[in-house]
Amino acid sequence: MMKPAMLGRTALRRRLCPWSSPMTNDEHQQQQWNEECQVLRYLLGLAVRIPMRTRSREEMRLFIKTGAENAGCVAETLRSRGPVFATVSTFPATFSARDSALKSRVRPQLLAWLVDIYRTKCYAREEQNEGSSAAIIAELFQAQLCHFYSQIREIVFDVIDGTLSKSDRKKSKSSSDQIDLASAENGQQSNKIDQDDLDLKAKILADFNRLDCGKRKFTSGITLGYVTPWNNHGYDVAKWAANKFTHISPTWFQLRADGTDTKSLTCRVDGTHDIDMGWIDEILLNNSAVHIVPRFIFEGWTGAQLQHFLSEEQTQYRCVRALIDFLQRHNFNGAVMEIWLQIMSTTRGAAAEYLLELVEFWSEQFHKVGLQFILPLTPPLGANLQEIGIVNAEVVHRLLSAVDYINLMTYDFPNPEMAGVAPINWVEANLRYVINVAGGDDNWAAAKILMGLNFYGYDRGDGTNSAVLGSRYMEMLAFPDAKLSFISNIGEHQLTFGPSGKVYYPSKRSIELRLQLAETMGLGGVAIWDLGQGLDHFTTVL
Repeated sequence: MMKPAMLGRTALRRRLCPWSSPMTNDEHQQQQWNEECQVLRYLLGLAVRIPMRTRSREEMRLFIKTGAENAGCVAETLRSRGPVFATVSTFPATFSARDSALKSRVRPQLLAWLVDIYRTKCYAREEQNEGSSAAIIAELFQAQLCHFYSQIREIVFDVIDGTLSKSDRKKSKSSSDQIDLASAENGQQSNKIDQDDLDLKAKILADFNRLDCGKRKFTSGITLGYVTPWNNHGYDVAKWAANKFTHISPTWFQLRADGTDTKSLTCRVDGTHDIDMGWIDEILLNNSAVHIVPRFIFEGWTGAQLQHFLSEEQTQYRCVRALIDFLQRHNFNGAVMEIWLQIMSTTRGAAAEYLLELVEFWSEQFHKVGLQFILPLTPPLGANLQEIGIVNAEVVHRLLSAVDYINLMTYDFPNPEMAGVAPINWVEANLRYVINVAGGDDNWAAAKILMGLNFYGYDRGDGTNSAVLGSRYMEMLAFPDAKLSFISNIGEHQLTFGPSGKVYYPSKRSIELRLQLAETMGLGGVAIWDLGQGLDHFTTVL
């Protein structure tokens, strides 16, 4: 194959930079400018996340290939918005499968080039003289981008043609052989794993950052994704993979008591400093059908304030009006009101009837103005499938009748000494319990329940029980002695390493099993906590 250095300058530019000339319309130029900057920001973030440790050639090849495909996905998402964005940079698509090989030595150069290009492209307008034009700056950006790609491709071809051996290019073969696995829990349980599980580690290392911007695969119910400021990669997942979600819930807000005395008591929304309307606009540009339903939690209430709030209907009305005004002012579609667990815990269960009436009243007020009311609810069954007394049949029926959806928080198994994060049999038992005690038509009840789906895991080694997010999981998965096995009776993968390392973390297979369960049971959908904790390739099954 001909190397870029052997091509003429014009041919090289056409090959690497196939987009059209800069638009002359100022408004359109600015829009294109902004969109190209977003693609650059994505690529810059990808470059920063390339692991510093030395990876095998094959792993690096697949890692960069996935990054290029993701960037292409981002660019395609932008171009799909309409004719205005038709000329948005197509440069990610110039990476073909054969072109996508890099050594770890590329990382410093890649990062430096991207930073240089990003500064020239996205900050040039602030630095340009009066006589400069956006078209000239854009032309400069394109020239630098071409230089960047010519440098990258030189290394790519060098790696492919002179460094990779034939064996490096071969794909691993799967086998149906069965291998004994050590017991999952203190020698009490024996499992067998497929040879595919041995190959799975390499597959995850190769494509964990593969973001799918395409259409939804799970379509039997809604898909709600929570986004937290403290796991901010979720912002990118929600934006670029917006087509995968029907509802996005940023966890920005707290509802606090406001007023000097009980007679004037109302509610105040805190957390407004986290609002990012530009990000919301980007989500809606990529998928205009997404509902933005921020989560609210009760915080900072004294016992006296809470007692007055629960017993005085006028106070409740002032609060819900303040909340509705806030939602409408920001064009939100509703809210996730995480109030049941907080208030029940604070009052030790004594306020159940008051709280139930509050949910019914507030939900009614929401519905009058076309807003959705989603209520998170603690799973009613414990580790041994015993009732824990958080709800009863009457409460479940009335809650389901009042709200749009109940988000059953089946993220976390209540016994850390047992296997898994949220064993699928425990998840199913809680779902069936709520459906059964609701009474009436099972289909009616199921259609209002969202299965809680965790995108985080737990480290259960050495008696610890610490949360594991995607970045930490990938570090542990890369350990030479790390082994993955699928524990069928809990429907989760277990990662073991060293003398006692044991981690449970979601996989595409475990997520697919739960999505299939949601579809089989006719649930209203799933709610994911949270998008920033997972691996990008989880989007391929959503």
